[in-house]
Amino acid sequence: MDRAQLTEQAADGILTEFTVYLARFIAITHRAKWRFERMDWKGGRRDTAERLGLYDICRSDLESLLRDLLGDAISDIPLWKDIKKTFARRIAGRCDRDVAETFFNSISRRIHRTAGVNRDLEFFRLAPSVIPAAFCSDILRRYEHQTDAVHLMSGILRNHAFTVPYEDIERDIRRTADQVNLFLWPLTRSPREFSAEILRSVFFRNKVAYIIGRILIGRTVLPIMIPLYNSEQGIYVDAVLLTASDVNTVFGFAYSSFQVETAAPRDLVSFLYSILPGKPISEIYNSLGYSKRGKTEFYHELHRFVHMSKECFVAAPGQEGAVMTVFTLPTYPYVFKVIKDRPCFLRSHFVTNKTISPAQVKEKYFFVSTRDRVGRIVDTQEFEFIRFRRGRYSDAILEEFRLAAQDSIHVSGDFVLIDHCYIQRRVTPLPMKTAFLRTNLISSWTRLKPGSASRSS
Repeated sequence: MDRAQLTEQAADGILTEFTVYLARFIAITHRAKWRFERMDWKGGRRDTAERLGLYDICRSDLESLLRDLLGDAISDIPLWKDIKKTFARRIAGRCDRDVAETFFNSISRRIHRTAGVNRDLEFFRLAPSVIPAAFCSDILRRYEHQTDAVHLMSGILRNHAFTVPYEDIERDIRRTADQVNLFLWPLTRSPREFSAEILRSVFFRNKVAYIIGRILIGRTVLPIMIPLYNSEQGIYVDAVLLTASDVNTVFGFAYSSFQVETAAPRDLVSFLYSILPGKPISEIYNSLGYSKRGKTEFYHELHRFVHMSKECFVAAPGQEGAVMTVFTLPTYPYVFKVIKDRPCFLRSHFVTNKTISPAQVKEKYFFVSTRDRVGRIVDTQEFEFIRFRRGRYSDAILEEFRLAAQDSIHVSGDFVLIDHCYIQRRVTPLPMKTAFLRTNLISSWTRLKPGSASRSS
């Protein structure tokens, strides 16, 4: 084959494997409704684990295909630039273009072992993602000219039918309608017309199914989420959530992803962003199971923050851990965790008797990432070959890197290359919270002692 044919076949091969991945992803997701109706919770957990591992399987298959196809040209940079351009033309106009771009990035970075960002060989945008206000109408149903929630709730519940009947659908319609009417009254003060847009797809997670949409009153947008449970007596409505804070909690980063069918992920993300405007785009993708796309968005957000903030990386606040070197940017809401070469406490000059190896640490993180977090465990993003300029690191943290993590952090010229790290949402460490509570309790006790001049009457 000549170079042009090689480019076309490589781009087509990547797109074909992406289509296979998406079809298998959707097939697993499609089983969620069947599992919910039959209360097959163990099967649902197996599906979640299978879907999590699917991406790496398809990427490995694609790597083998490309190495056979391209042969010695597998590392040819000019050829890969042409493949990227051809692939971009292939996916232009697709509803899943964003996910396809991430799939291309994954194989490109795997083959070229890219450090940092190479804009010639991967899709990268420093500018924030623009979420369109309009989205495909096929993903939702509209309920126009509503004046009372009874008719609205009847339509919503009856349009989201299951093979298992509702336990008492008339009761649930009445109860949910009362809650909606009560909530809307301060906004309407009359039987004013409103409309609703409800997603056709149901969101499944663990033992709960969620109907999600939004209520529109003029320019006011209100989220609506209806959790459904299945029992021996049938399906029943557990509650109706009508505030962004309540819905945001259900979409929290500490929970596992939903199983939700869609052929247009970006449209679905756009809709959810309209009812959760303060939520990062990366977290919305993660919540839908598109964790690699969420990781891409997160990586773009990180680079924008580093580019705009001009802050230096410093040691994260809190007590030093024996296994991880943890650092952050002063105003960044996440921390970076790099496995130490050996368990030790550098700042206290104390050698621990822990014997855990870096491979064991990675195994434990993988175990946690593939299990249901049920709101208790902070989500973690795993990254390889992160590179920033040396001048962005404090002298203290560079010295800590030299002493504790020479195997995975390399300083070369003007750059620091991190072979492997975890990025996790910043939380206040328990010892810091304990110290804070102890200090405040002692202070309060002192003020309240008998005879204290400041004691309140």
